[in-house]
Amino acid sequence: MNYVFGKQFQELGEGSISSPAYQGLATLSPWPLTQARILRFQRQSKFWRPRWYIPNLGVFQRRLGGRIALICELCIGSKKIVTYNLHLKSRGDDDLRLRQLSETLADAARNMQSIAILGGDFNLESGNAKADSAVRMAGFSDAVHMPTCQAQ
Repeated sequence: MNYVFGKQFQELGEGSISSPAYQGLATLSPWPLTQARILRFQRQSKFWRPRWYIPNLGVFQRRLGGRIALICELCIGSKKIVTYNLHLKSRGDDDLRLRQLSETLADAARNMQSIAILGGDFNLESGNAKADSAVRMAGFSDAVHMPTCQAQ
């Protein structure tokens, strides 16, 4: 498999100085991946940031970095495909996640000449009306909740 890894965080309570603990996203593909890049969201939760009064122990999960979308291109035959691998913020309210999703959709709008796939961990309740509306308005279809074929 071909792969690309995008670093989101350095986990301060894990790893060591010589071998830091990084957490991130990976995209795997049997086809070559090109033009890989990270979209680091402008809007982030401040919950995990290090603070002088919280020790850098694993249990407190202090981190440097922030949530990202890992974007890659690949070609299958003559078709160019752009993948958006997301991991939206898990803490905070849906407003923060929707803003991160909006940043991704704005980036994807610049690649609409290609086939685009949006996937990952949205950390939203299934059927979130605002997220569903934003994704559909950006021209994406829901591959999971597509109507099934009915036998005639």
